[in-house]
Amino acid sequence: MESVIRVLGKLFYNVRSGDAKLLTKVLKVDQIIPQIEISSSLFKNDGYMPIETAGVGVGDNKSPPLTIHFENDIRIKSYVIVVQDIDPPLPSPITHLLAYNISPETTTFELNEFDGSKSDKFILGISFRGRKGYCGPRPVIGHGDHRYVFQVYAINEDATSKLEDQNEDLTTERLVQIIEGNIIKYGTLTGLYKRD
Repeated sequence: MESVIRVLGKLFYNVRSGDAKLLTKVLKVDQIIPQIEISSSLFKNDGYMPIETAGVGVGDNKSPPLTIHFENDIRIKSYVIVVQDIDPPLPSPITHLLAYNISPETTTFELNEFDGSKSDKFILGISFRGRKGYCGPRPVIGHGDHRYVFQVYAINEDATSKLEDQNEDLTTERLVQIIEGNIIKYGTLTGLYKRD
């Protein structure tokens, strides 16, 4: 079976959703200079993510530790973290994490903090396959590098209030409807993963 998947990965090597549907493009913030710094102690921007962050069946499915830094702004009431794979052989990126209602004072997340458990620091929305919590990289074997874009959106009071009123089944599509036009600052960190 793995050999069939490997052949399919090579066959669809150039078929990718691409960054046109990445949230930074959809929300039209990609033309603004990013003002939020995101870093991880496990990988650098545009560097390879370690196997412990890879998805079930490939790695340990542990969300990487993250540090978020931005100059506070009185208009910022909360922020959102979204992780998307922009290289699957599908029409749209895959959301691997959606976390919201994060206080601007919260600046660090430990290894595996987004494991799906309830937290006082954030609420988890729906990610890949209806899962809540982090879904690590698990690209098709032989499909080459996949880019996993960690995106942080600092939002205003209006969007924060609307997110507080949401149930815990928030989807990426609904998130876009709420935060579009309400973003104060944003930033990205890109991690790579591939299975040969």
